[in-house]
Amino acid sequence: MIPTLLRSIILTAGPFAAMAALAAGPTPQRVTAIEALDKATLYRKSNAYLGFSCRTAPEGDIEWLKKARLGDSVFLGKHSFKAGVIEAITFTEDLRTKDGRVLAAKGDTQCVLAADERALPYDEKRCDGMWVFIPKCRVVER
Repeated sequence: MIPTLLRSIILTAGPFAAMAALAAGPTPQRVTAIEALDKATLYRKSNAYLGFSCRTAPEGDIEWLKKARLGDSVFLGKHSFKAGVIEAITFTEDLRTKDGRVLAAKGDTQCVLAADERALPYDEKRCDGMWVFIPKCRVVER
């Protein structure tokens, strides 16, 4: 089973990243507060094709999100949630696609925020999730 944050990275990077992500395999950590060093993007997973499959798509960038801590409200348009989970993953080696493109460099930290664990893209059978992915962040409080 792929860790939650790594699954989010794979979903945002595309199917070619799957093998590279599995090889890198760092473990995500639950943290209390982070600082965004890059744009934050809200993703939503929903039913598609009459409920027979899931669709994951970006809803948009959250330009104002510079810092986040557990309990903060996150919103974009008609979507909102209170952050109940913050996960951070720091890469111990470069995460590359098969064609050599770097998705995350050694030492990079990526973060994801969600209302709860069920809202993350973790369960392949669930088609109802919403999370914020930040490709570069810094852990402020563990």
